[in-house]
Amino acid sequence: MTAAGQPALLAPPADASARRPASERFGLAYRIGLPIALWVLFANGATHYRDRHIVPAAGLREAVEAEVASRLCPGLRLDEASFRIQAQAHGINHSDLYQKRSAWLRKDADALERELRADPDTGCRHMLDLYGGDGTAPHLLTHG
Repeated sequence: MTAAGQPALLAPPADASARRPASERFGLAYRIGLPIALWVLFANGATHYRDRHIVPAAGLREAVEAEVASRLCPGLRLDEASFRIQAQAHGINHSDLYQKRSAWLRKDADALERELRADPDTGCRHMLDLYGGDGTAPHLLTHG
């Protein structure tokens, strides 16, 4: 308790200059936080813009399409030897194939999935004609 009979907790601090005014605290947060926030916005925007325009390697699209067809078409499976040769020739790894990092490639894979689910007979026949033994694309699928 102080001499005036008030609790000591409500007494003003002994050194008033120790506390910064609210406007100064806001200014410090503004000077530090604004550049960080702007950098985060720029980096996210630039990454999204870059990913939209990246065209994946030529062999990656075929590999993803064949993999989607092997999952959704009954009776079709990946030809392991040909698929391994295709992957080695184009530098395709597991994360490229299953994570489908490119937004463009994800969009194409999703469209193919919708097409195969909507009309499986026609879509699967087309995939076998394209990626089967006599197709124009690499031999990645086999019947059986």
